Amino acid sequence: MQAHRQQRSLFIRNMIAFGLLFLVLGVIISQILQQSLYKDVDEKLQIAITNEHFIRSEVQRNLSEGDFRNLNNPPNSFQTELMVWSAKGKLLNEQQLGNRYDDLKNITFNKTDSDQINSIQVKNSYDQQMSFRSVIKKIKLDGTTYYIQLVSNTNQLENTVQFFQKVIISCMIVFWLISIVLSYYLARKNMAPIMVAWQKQQEFVENSSHELRTPLSIVQTKLEKLLTTPNHTILDEAESIALALSETRRLRRLTSDLLMLARADNNEVHVNMTSTAIAPYLEKLCEPYSEIAASQGKKFVLKIETTKQLHFDQTLMTQLLIILFDNALKYTREGDEITISVTDTAKQWELTVSDTGIGIAPEHAERLFERFYREDKARQRESGGHGLGLAIAQSIVTLHQGTIKAVANPSGGTCFMMIFARK
Repeated sequence: MQAHRQQRSLFIRNMIAFGLLFLVLGVIISQILQQSLYKDVDEKLQIAITNEHFIRSEVQRNLSEGDFRNLNNPPNSFQTELMVWSAKGKLLNEQQLGNRYDDLKNITFNKTDSDQINSIQVKNSYDQQMSFRSVIKKIKLDGTTYYIQLVSNTNQLENTVQFFQKVIISCMIVFWLISIVLSYYLARKNMAPIMVAWQKQQEFVENSSHELRTPLSIVQTKLEKLLTTPNHTILDEAESIALALSETRRLRRLTSDLLMLARADNNEVHVNMTSTAIAPYLEKLCEPYSEIAASQGKKFVLKIETTKQLHFDQTLMTQLLIILFDNALKYTREGDEITISVTDTAKQWELTVSDTGIGIAPEHAERLFERFYREDKARQRESGGHGLGLAIAQSIVTLHQGTIKAVANPSGGTCFMMIFARK
């Protein structure tokens, strides 16, 4: 349940993050578009308003009577026009503007906007929305103060901006919807290993609790029994003491294995790689197990096909091989054969522990290295195992940057194949 809540929370955060990203991106693009479109108009207005000779000549011409040069021009056909205002805010060249005055008459004069380029939106005589970029400059002519206002029609630019804004908004909505689906997919994908780890953690806690509870219960029961018979001698209670001691040893092995796995998970295991002559190392390690196998009517075979020095941590490798040897002895019968072989190439070397025992079912092969996993839980418990040996073996191989897998032995039984890179 907690994992599902985390997945839902991750989905919502991803969705909001994508939404904010597209929103900011849309605003930035819109601002850049407006600035780039208005840049040319603003530059022309700035050049015109700073040209003193041009301004004076235009004012004189617009204030002269009978200048109706634009009277027959249709509305909205112009780009830039000049308006002359008195100091009191009266338009002085209304007649000279001709029919363009219909578009400009609703513009209000504001002397505080002097020397600043601003956007203006008004309605003309036909109730149409008109957009302008405007700049005002104060001049004195023959001792009289005038305010010159240059206005440039930007209706086409505004239409272009609005069109692109609609396109940007539409794209933002479409991509945001896509991002919702993508957020859901990413949330599920990112949470998948976490949920698997969560499930494994729960199983690990349950299994370890069970493994610890059983021997503890046995020890507690036997100790409580001893308290009920204080007059008995050690010989009288030898069986109970032996069982309690056996379970205590089992607890110690279990806690040691759990500590090993915890240290491996946290990268706290130090690997001391040393150059080792593999033949004498294996011969010495296999000697006691060969004797055990012989006493059980089994055959222990060692095949070493290399004379080169190999690099590995001897302590960890010994622990790995002891786990595999113990497994091989547990699951083989009288007359079976256990083979340890080493082969070597220029880039890697392979260590194999195989037996001709009872083997494993194919559906169990992939799960053998899971913690507390047992193919036959009852048989494993009877043999003293708790399902951590192969998990530790895999951790050791991983610490050596190698791989391990369990496959069926062609002659029957199980084969554990480990491949290590040459150093």
